[in-house]
Amino acid sequence: MNIKTFCQACKKPIVFLPTINNKQIPVDWESYQSGDTIFNPNKHTTHFITCPFANSFRKKNGNKNGNTNLSDL
Repeated sequence: MNIKTFCQACKKPIVFLPTINNKQIPVDWESYQSGDTIFNPNKHTTHFITCPFANSFRKKNGNKNGNTNLSDL
């Protein structure tokens, strides 16, 4: 069961879903439907795209610019 929460920066409603690599990703609440159990990039909108403060949450994972690619998830 996924629980609605709110982004710490912009305060919009989000939910965390696991990716196929079992990493949690924030998803915009509007793109989530009850019963969704895994992140689907064709269905869900990752909050990293819509949050104006997303860069403050990005982890430095070896990418030159610090961006996270969907393939990294």
